[in-house]
Amino acid sequence: MDPVTRTLTILILLAAFVAVSIGTSWVRRNRAAFRMLPIPGYDAVPALVGAGIEQGRPMLVSISGDSLAGPLTPYTLLSAELAAQIARRAAVSSETPTLAVSEATAVPLMYSTLRRAYRSRKRLEHLRLLRSVQWYGSGTRSLAFAALMTGIQHNERSAAAIFAGDFGPELALPLWAAARARIPTLVATHSLEGQAVGYVLADHALPGDGFSLAGAYLGEESAPLGAAAAANLLRLGAIVARILPLIGVVGNTLTGGALLRALSGLFAGGQ
Repeated sequence: MDPVTRTLTILILLAAFVAVSIGTSWVRRNRAAFRMLPIPGYDAVPALVGAGIEQGRPMLVSISGDSLAGPLTPYTLLSAELAAQIARRAAVSSETPTLAVSEATAVPLMYSTLRRAYRSRKRLEHLRLLRSVQWYGSGTRSLAFAALMTGIQHNERSAAAIFAGDFGPELALPLWAAARARIPTLVATHSLEGQAVGYVLADHALPGDGFSLAGAYLGEESAPLGAAAAANLLRLGAIVARILPLIGVVGNTLTGGALLRALSGLFAGGQ
């Protein structure tokens, strides 16, 4: 890595760390004044979980392809956070949510996720781990896992089905089956193909990077909200950094080079 790239990388990481620290601190002091833009998918979660509690039926969270100790580790942790927020809201129910995964490394993470969610609601003694985490090792055959989910959501009598992880076009199979069985669905995949399928076939979908904001929208802690605020700030900074050079080029062209000469004189101390 050359010195310029190394310096830029350090500056970007430093800016991200400072932004997250300041954002978290500000949100902790002004939580009531901080408002996230509404996302219909997250707005629907309380109603979906509430319906499941009233019906005495479990929620189904299906995570495809995400695993630990690999390039998808950050996505796996984000999917686990979504599962934790669903489980935390459903902890008052007599039915423990069903977490179905396709990768073996995600199994212990899901057990830990359920324990964390129920501990936060002081309902750990009501946690039923038997059959709550289910592993279906489909390997690289994502279609096989999607096909399995069409049966699982019926066998578990799911109140609603949430699909997260690396689902692609094969997501149409369980979504179509859920629609026929009138099972509400929410798609929170990080795959563009899966998001497109979810937008068309699911009852609710989280477009773009919405899947990464479960802690900010559904949680009660300040840190995820601060991280979301910092991400918006950094995104704004990136947009400005891209637009400023364009404005400079256009302005310099329109002024016949006068803008560039003025800036050169400014930074050269008027020499």
